Amino acid sequence: MRAPPKLALYAFLLVSAGSCDCGDDDNEDPVVVKAREGVDFSAYHTFHIAEVPNPLPPDAGAKGTEIPAYVRLNISSANDQARIELEGLGLTVAAPGITADLEVASLGSATAESGYYWECVPGYWWGYWGWVWDPCAWTVPVPVTYAVGSVMVVLSDPKLQQAVFGGLVQGVADGEGDANERIRDGVHRMFQAYPAPPK
Repeated sequence: MRAPPKLALYAFLLVSAGSCDCGDDDNEDPVVVKAREGVDFSAYHTFHIAEVPNPLPPDAGAKGTEIPAYVRLNISSANDQARIELEGLGLTVAAPGITADLEVASLGSATAESGYYWECVPGYWWGYWGWVWDPCAWTVPVPVTYAVGSVMVVLSDPKLQQAVFGGLVQGVADGEGDANERIRDGVHRMFQAYPAPPK
């Protein structure tokens, strides 16, 4: 079963109803969650996780045919955490060859950003009192490059052929902390807004 196209996933997150900005803590990555109105989430009992092929098929329209390793790792972490969360809600993985109630698809993006941080330079200052050593006499800019990324997890209903639940974790790969832990935490917070466990 094919997952919804990437643009449909983005559109779903932008326009569907029932959003939750689940980033209350200043130290947490921003998480936005959407659930489609009018869907009986308690009727879902099984799921399947869509795997991303690597290399990509030639018609994928990507610049290259390989998904960067760090983006692939982000997608794998998001998929695994989504599995943990769904199983915790009482859903089960569908047997191979069986159509699941929900298809789970994750997308990852990462871009290289450039910036500066300021580093102290030790030196002497001269004043009327004489020479004084200062461990931070002045500062100099030091250029740095770091990855900034976001991860999206979307659950689609193959029968409805629509995305019904999804979330976006922003900025999880900015070079601070453990990206894997931050992704897992963001996906966990996403699923705290899951509308209803199965009956």
